[in-house]
Amino acid sequence: MDFVTYCALTIVFVLLLLLVRSVKGEFALPLSVCLSVMLAGVALAAATPLIEYINNLAKPYTGGYLSLMLKAVGISLVTSTSADICRDSGENAIASKVELLGKCEILALSLPLITAMAELIAKVLEL
Repeated sequence: MDFVTYCALTIVFVLLLLLVRSVKGEFALPLSVCLSVMLAGVALAAATPLIEYINNLAKPYTGGYLSLMLKAVGISLVTSTSADICRDSGENAIASKVELLGKCEILALSLPLITAMAELIAKVLEL
């Protein structure tokens, strides 16, 4: 299926979700979560060839740091989706904690890059 088809299906699901919310409100959240997971899976499947292409193209030049960047983007997308689901459920405090966890995970992931930059700065300052 192409992008327009997925957008049309998303609109149909959202209209169905609005209908379900008005009739049986307790089923709205599980449907919303299913739709979010489905769209995230479609987006990941669509982006996989692009990510592989960029990774292969830049591998000789980046020293492996591009994969760190791609992982950070993935973490931020998962974090954002999870926080949005929490907010849709009325759990704003949990949503902010999910976002904090994502930020900490990205920081921990980038520690090798920060270390390499610090070593490079130290080497430049010694000259």
